[in-house]
Amino acid sequence: MTMHRSFSKFEIDIARYRRLVREVTDPLAVCLLAVVIEDLEASFLETGRKEGPSPPSNGINVRPVER
Repeated sequence: MTMHRSFSKFEIDIARYRRLVREVTDPLAVCLLAVVIEDLEASFLETGRKEGPSPPSNGINVRPVER
């Protein structure tokens, strides 16, 4: 049985930025992209989409910012 899953715009954007993190060589750009990814993930969770598989990790350990 083949299962198809549609991805939200947030998931696509997160995956796109995670791939970009692996391609850039500037350390500042990597840090800034990590912040962008963190904000996108927070927005994704705020939309109520808490269940289901999360996108693959990019290898950057970034702690969530407490607001």
